[in-house]
Amino acid sequence: MNTTTIPKQEFYDRIAKFQANIKSTGLDACLVHATESDMANVRYLSEYWPVFESAAIFVPASGESVLLVGPESDIYGAQRSVFKNIEKMIEYRESAEPECPGMKFATYKDIVSKYAPDGKIGKLGIVGWAITTLPVYMSLKKQFPDVELIKADHTLLPLRFVKSENELDCMRKAYQISELAIEAILDEIRPGMTELQVV
Repeated sequence: MNTTTIPKQEFYDRIAKFQANIKSTGLDACLVHATESDMANVRYLSEYWPVFESAAIFVPASGESVLLVGPESDIYGAQRSVFKNIEKMIEYRESAEPECPGMKFATYKDIVSKYAPDGKIGKLGIVGWAITTLPVYMSLKKQFPDVELIKADHTLLPLRFVKSENELDCMRKAYQISELAIEAILDEIRPGMTELQVV
């Protein structure tokens, strides 16, 4: 079976288009969130999706973006993502909030200082507003009491609405695979079988 993928350059082009939207809405940067069950926005920009822990991408209006992962995801992030910039943050650890003795973590102040133009922001868009966790929100408010946090899903979602030829190829391949699976099931399924027996 031939593998269908999205080339790295397409991810970089997505970031550039997203940055244009960030600028046009008057934001200084966006923080794009993902969970294991709602990973689409982060995956769209980076080809990374979180497993077990949550994740985010800090995207300044100009300059380089950075993937933010929990303490157990940095190696996976480096292998999976198209990003070269990856930072570990305690805010993205798994929800049982395990202690991580001896580990060093970046803070949001570190991220802004390193990746935002001039090392500061006034308006931060939050993409994935509904899945942004309380620990993330509290850290942002504590570290940036004067920064305006703005729901900004509208800055990214329209980019995802229009599919590239590469995305369409992936969708076609997924359709072909699902058709093969349905055909195999139809050959085996019989009245009285349980779902588990069919699978």
